[in-house]
Amino acid sequence: TEDDILKAKVANLYSESLLKYNNRNYSKSIELLQQALKIDPNNIMILSRIGSVYYTYGFLDHAAFYWKKAYKLNPNSPDLDHVKEFISKYQ
Repeated sequence: TEDDILKAKVANLYSESLLKYNNRNYSKSIELLQQALKIDPNNIMILSRIGSVYYTYGFLDHAAFYWKKAYKLNPNSPDLDHVKEFISKYQ
């Protein structure tokens, strides 16, 4: 189905972004994650990952923005426990 194709594309973009990140190509990693986000704008994993890349890149306000979006979508996600204190400073 078309939904399966889009999910596969998002997963592929996510995987590619991890490779770019691991090679310290942070801007390309973010670009790929942004493409995935256009397909699936409420994907908590993608939002959280963009926040993490921005954090590594030193753009803390950008990191907080994406982590907050992910947190608002699923405040009980254990994957976001590590960012709760950080985003509380950016209210």
